[in-house]
Amino acid sequence: MLTIFGVILCALLSAFQVQSTKMLNVGGLVIFTDQTMPYGSQNRGYSPLERQASMLWGGHQFNNRDGSMVKEIASADYMDGCDIQLNFSFFDIGKTQEGAIQAYREATILNPSHPAKVLVADIWSSRTKTLSYIGKVDKIIINSGSATSDELDLVNDYPYFTRTIPPDSAVSEAAVKFLQNQGFDKIGCVYVNDPYGVAFKNGVVLAAAKFGIDAYSSPVLSDYSTNPIEAILDESNGLVN
Repeated sequence: MLTIFGVILCALLSAFQVQSTKMLNVGGLVIFTDQTMPYGSQNRGYSPLERQASMLWGGHQFNNRDGSMVKEIASADYMDGCDIQLNFSFFDIGKTQEGAIQAYREATILNPSHPAKVLVADIWSSRTKTLSYIGKVDKIIINSGSATSDELDLVNDYPYFTRTIPPDSAVSEAAVKFLQNQGFDKIGCVYVNDPYGVAFKNGVVLAAAKFGIDAYSSPVLSDYSTNPIEAILDESNGLVN
């Protein structure tokens, strides 16, 4: 996903009229620590080194015009005329709104010698909206591979936002269409009561109405249960009948 970001960056820069400077500073915003935990218990975020490595590998593919991973668009022929090289630096967002804003500042205005013009933000939609709104003012491109909120498609509000993951509505519509193709005319949706779960459920309900399918949603799961399979079965009993 982040490799694909690297190879489409020239097209993005052209679209946003960012002038080539040969070397483009890119800030990678990653959850290295969980600042929602008490001090002393702040473990490293989920797979931060994998996220960091994928960004670096994407940058490597881009800088070397290497089409071995994404042959169709990463080849030297496709990128002919693009003279930009990427220079990555990484910043800890701490899994909080405040941490995301601080990481944005550290990558841009607090880094005058090598300010980032593009940020690859591995964060939730709520944090991404905040950074993308600030990026609108600063003309900083924000790219995300995890922010799925449909609101981020509002170009007037988030003109410098890009993503390499489909929005919630597209994912839920694809799921409903697949089930319809399998012959189902009644479907149920069990979801976790958080922004991701609620957005997916809403998308399922809308898509079901669009395709003429009866959709039912079970009572929501209050949290991520330690026994998620049992919890889902309990919550979905009413749907099976």
